Amino acid sequence: DCMAIGGGDIVRTTNDWVTSEDVSSALDATAISCPNVSDCTAVGQSGFQEIAMLATTRNAGATWKTLTFPSLRELDLVTCPTANDCTAFGTYADGHTGPQYLATTDGGVKWTRHNVSLGLGPFGAIAMSCSTSRDCVVSGPGPEHGEIAFTHNDGMTWRNGDIAVPDGTILGDYEAVSCSSSSDCTAVGGSVIDTTDGGATWTLRVPFGKTEFGTGYEEYLDTVSCPTSKYCMAASIGSASFSGAVITTTRSE
Repeated sequence: DCMAIGGGDIVRTTNDWVTSEDVSSALDATAISCPNVSDCTAVGQSGFQEIAMLATTRNAGATWKTLTFPSLRELDLVTCPTANDCTAFGTYADGHTGPQYLATTDGGVKWTRHNVSLGLGPFGAIAMSCSTSRDCVVSGPGPEHGEIAFTHNDGMTWRNGDIAVPDGTILGDYEAVSCSSSSDCTAVGGSVIDTTDGGATWTLRVPFGKTEFGTGYEEYLDTVSCPTSKYCMAASIGSASFSGAVITTTRSE
């Protein structure tokens, strides 16, 4: 069973995408996270007004419960390591500096909220992964290359990760990140990097311009999923001239 988002709609399949059905709510969705086949949280914007909204389901999309946040324009990212624990990022409607961090530990009944400073570029976080309710990593574009920030205390404080490469190394931005544990994460985009210490230091695994993986052209990787520390799958969307690609990688260390 899977759910996916496209054009603000939420679709579900139960037969490996042989068929699918629209299970959208009043939400104009930008992101979704499902820790199991029944429980999902989707975030985005109200379909009727430009205010942030999230929707939760406990029955695989048959019904949704929505919640709005009038002070926020949109919720951009969400990740749910368990059915009860979810984290989201929102942007303010009034141009307030910095994003707002939202978290729940009771399945979305109550959300705690506080402003955060991620130390990323002006566009903020574009990808997030949380292995627990306390441990999260985000990526975003920086002035020279993609940057990483991480927290291990429920988002109260954030530090920037150190990407260990020589000065002048081209890395590109990081479009997606996936954490299989509080220690092990992989980020992909123009290059591939990973960490084994919770985000403090990152090692370059695939250099910029080498993420073509047999597709015949240089390609940014747009998404990644790492169910274990040694196994990841990443994909590129492709372009008008080329189809996308899916690559699988394993590492022994």
